Amino acid sequence: MNPNNNTIKFALSIEDTNVNFYNFKKSTIRGITSKVFEANVLANYSKCPQCGFEKLVHNGHFVSLVTYISANASGKLQV
Repeated sequence: MNPNNNTIKFALSIEDTNVNFYNFKKSTIRGITSKVFEANVLANYSKCPQCGFEKLVHNGHFVSLVTYISANASGKLQV
């Protein structure tokens, strides 16, 4: 499904402009039916924001499971 990025950010109280939601679905994770929101973090840095190192190389993607407490206690929410 094609989500409305701003609506999902509002519902989850996410203010980071680098997060871009591109899909959502219901899925079974560890035996529990969950709502899953898929997103990319879009951050293009020309240098490290921490130390200033200027030769950064994009090195693939990382998949992470973030659990939010659901407003409906009977269902879990995965991002």
